[in-house]
Amino acid sequence: MANAKNPKRELHLNAFLMTVGHHESAWRFPESSLLGAWDVQHYVHLAREAERGTFDSIFFGDGPALVRLGGGRGHRTFSGTPEQVADTIGEWFTSGAADGFNIMPPLLPSGLSEFVEHVVPVLRRRGLFRSEYSGRTLREHYGLPRPDNRYTSGATRSVALGAS
Repeated sequence: MANAKNPKRELHLNAFLMTVGHHESAWRFPESSLLGAWDVQHYVHLAREAERGTFDSIFFGDGPALVRLGGGRGHRTFSGTPEQVADTIGEWFTSGAADGFNIMPPLLPSGLSEFVEHVVPVLRRRGLFRSEYSGRTLREHYGLPRPDNRYTSGATRSVALGAS
């Protein structure tokens, strides 16, 4: 969605996810999926949630490595009701302070689902965030050209197998 001050600016949401969440004791909460790191369906579910929220990207972090980095250090972190979170995102976006936000839920998968179900609709009602992608693929959404496939473009190559 374009901002009233600059019609070409769009708000971007990125899911920055660790196996069970960014809270240091997320593994202790019933809402978190303890076996998520080893279950591909856990990641499929998270990717679908991010897609449902029309996020721009999703990053799956290496939990043990990112814990050493300190999750939220170096980021402005905030929490609150869906309206309060949307207020903060909206204020930063409309003032030009930020174009995008890394959403780092404390628990997974419930934290991402709650953001998609409660905060994204508020951002959409306020006209700050899109309700659908502008293309069928991420490449189309960003208006990027499709590169030639080096394996199918040009002349067909033949490979001769030699006999000894």
